[in-house]
Amino acid sequence: MPRNKHYYNYIIDIIEKIARIKEKVKGEDFDSFIDNNDLQEILEYNLMIIGEAVSKIPIEILKKYNSDDFYWRQIKDMRNYLIHQYWGVSLEMVWEVVTKDILELEVYFKEMVTKENQ
Repeated sequence: MPRNKHYYNYIIDIIEKIARIKEKVKGEDFDSFIDNNDLQEILEYNLMIIGEAVSKIPIEILKKYNSDDFYWRQIKDMRNYLIHQYWGVSLEMVWEVVTKDILELEVYFKEMVTKENQ
């Protein structure tokens, strides 16, 4: 993908944030996550950045890699939820996202970098 496309940097940011999340959860379990407020904040912050970056990438590009509008909407909604409803965030949901869902997302964005760069 030519670097002059403005959304290139957002894709790179997402990949970097996913790597940061994976690094932070390595060796952790749910109980240690629950007991670690700093880890919770780091993971939530990175999820917020991912959600914001996804909202800056044209939907036509996103849909090439997962055609489900609802999938992309959920990522954006997660960002909004973390920012606007922070007092009600389910730590179980955050843990599920950062240990499972993020892996699928990583595949999409790595594929984007490869295919959109051709």
